[in-house]
Amino acid sequence: MPAEIILFIHIPKAAGNSLNAMFRNSGYQQIDLVNGTFGAPPPKPHFYTGHYALSHDIFQQCRDMHYAVFSIIRDPIDRMISNYNFTLRRPGAPWHQDVVDGALDPAGLARNFIDAIGHQYSHFARSPTDGVDTCYYNLLTCLHAFGLSERMDEARERFSRILGVDLPSTAPKNVTSDIQDNGTRLISRDDLTAAQMRELAELLAPDIYFYERARDEYERRAIEPTAAKDWLF
Repeated sequence: MPAEIILFIHIPKAAGNSLNAMFRNSGYQQIDLVNGTFGAPPPKPHFYTGHYALSHDIFQQCRDMHYAVFSIIRDPIDRMISNYNFTLRRPGAPWHQDVVDGALDPAGLARNFIDAIGHQYSHFARSPTDGVDTCYYNLLTCLHAFGLSERMDEARERFSRILGVDLPSTAPKNVTSDIQDNGTRLISRDDLTAAQMRELAELLAPDIYFYERARDEYERRAIEPTAAKDWLF
């Protein structure tokens, strides 16, 4: 039976808006988990999306229902560069003026971002004490599947197979490129100095460790696909 409920853990700056559009275009109603709260569920099918973690109460609410849990992860350095470009272009974004004025470089913004939101791996914590290794274990055992942001077609095929629904191919949604150009130049890895790259790598070391382990496991599963789960928790 096709899953009627999707729990999508949307990692900031990791192609989550593209997945949201894909689910909407396949007939799932979007429900945003705002400030960690949720109301009465709507008619099925629907999906819950937001920057929440595996510790969210929504997992208990859905525990007796037929649902699937997905997420997309991204190379940590590319993710922080993407966040820098978004902050540079979006006037309302936190630390926008500091970035525009040059008071915050990519590493400085990344440090603020992590202090405020946490590392990517923290979205897979089921308790406040879960460290990076536990979060990696949770990623593998508490999700039906995860994808890599640079390989969205594979994620679409994998998620479709698990859901029992043919998710439509959807043009990638780049929030930063959709923002009106304010005269600032977006950056890439090539624009970072060796010192800035080292600083980012040191700052993101736990997340790089998490991502590289997850990517290796993703490759292994691509060769030896595992059966989809029918329930969690």
